[in-house]
Amino acid sequence: TSGGYSVAFGKSIGMGYVSPELAVPGTKLQVKMFDQLWDAEIVQDSPYDPDNAAIRIDG
Repeated sequence: TSGGYSVAFGKSIGMGYVSPELAVPGTKLQVKMFDQLWDAEIVQDSPYDPDNAAIRIDG
């Protein structure tokens, strides 16, 4: 449903809907964006940096 590149995490992240049997952490699948398939992996939770440590590395 949404996604983009995360400078803080150094990778693309996205959120979307999958059927319950695919909603298992570690499940690899492909998502279609703009007529192209991209590799993806189900993770337990959204990436989160509660202390903003990744953003403060340089400053």
